[in-house]
Amino acid sequence: MSYAATKRGKAASKAAREAQRLREEAERRAAEARRRRNRIIAIGASVVVLALVVVVSVVQVRAAAERTRLTGPENMLSDGLLMYGDGESDVPIGLTTERNGPAKDPLPSGDVSIFGIVNVKVYSDYTDPAAAEFWSTNGPDLAERIVEGNVTVELHAIGESAGAVTAAAALACVADHVPDQGLTAHGALLGAGASLDSATDDDVVALLADAGIDDGKVASCVRKGRYRDWVVGAMQRAADGAVDTEIGPVAGTGVFVLNEPYTGGMGDAAAFTEMLEAALERVSID
Repeated sequence: MSYAATKRGKAASKAAREAQRLREEAERRAAEARRRRNRIIAIGASVVVLALVVVVSVVQVRAAAERTRLTGPENMLSDGLLMYGDGESDVPIGLTTERNGPAKDPLPSGDVSIFGIVNVKVYSDYTDPAAAEFWSTNGPDLAERIVEGNVTVELHAIGESAGAVTAAAALACVADHVPDQGLTAHGALLGAGASLDSATDDDVVALLADAGIDDGKVASCVRKGRYRDWVVGAMQRAADGAVDTEIGPVAGTGVFVLNEPYTGGMGDAAAFTEMLEAALERVSID
């Protein structure tokens, strides 16, 4: 082979190696570019997934908080607290029930007249002097009749003022944690009357404590305003007649005996007793 041919062969071989090196370099760069692109896609996808998780979590947390805000206390499934006597205890007892709240309407208490028991439903605006007058006049007698097992009393809070809401929320806290002290709370709140409009949470806690309700969970519930939003809804349901269709809308302080309205004077013990005795006679099973 001539020198020229040998030189051309070497040149061709060198060119081939250089071409191979360039192809390998191009492939390496292309592979690196693909890896970078895949990393970017993966990071982007992770960010999107994380964002979706955060959004879903926030929505779920907010929805749960909203459900909690509008869910009522235990033992007030009817939007009221029912006090009854079991024939053994010497004090009235609060009926235990489930909660009510979003997507769950209040469930009226069952009819106990077939057992010879008269149900009295008391709708009280705790800032209304008439509500306080009725209870100071008739409350002790009703409490005694409850213990005897002749009467049940169902407490409902109504009204629109700040004080009415404050009292209703406090009653809900008592119902939730110490339902047997429902009548005690009822009397104490009625005694505070219009002063509830300017009462702080600590004032209400002190008011209940002075009445003998010094439960820590009740105090915490009151201070957190746990049931304020719920009681606003319950009050509106009462005004709309959605609590008990047999009674219908309740616009202000009112008392119902076997679902019939008491129309006598709030301070007229004789008139109320007469209506109550007539009701007891009607349901008597003797």
